[in-house]
Amino acid sequence: MDLAFLDEYARDQWEGILHYVVNSVGEAMRGGGQGPTDGVKHLLEAGRLVTTGRHSGKGITQAGFSFLLQEVNAQVWTLLLLWIENAEKVGHDARFRIRS
Repeated sequence: MDLAFLDEYARDQWEGILHYVVNSVGEAMRGGGQGPTDGVKHLLEAGRLVTTGRHSGKGITQAGFSFLLQEVNAQVWTLLLLWIENAEKVGHDARFRIRS
């Protein structure tokens, strides 16, 4: 793995998270990607950035919209703090991992 690969991989993963929050591409991510892991999705729900309901489906919340308006470094800190606060609730699946 070289630096360019890691940079592109990180960018793709981050865009997958943002697309999930926006809910603009649904479950099928562009380019065959799978979007964020289930743990990350649960983290976004626990942080009330997105909501999933039986009748309303997935949707962005006001907090999620505010999250999208932040600069990237603030978004990363927001997710890091959410992970720390909710680690026991979402379990260890909220890790960001490389999919092969």
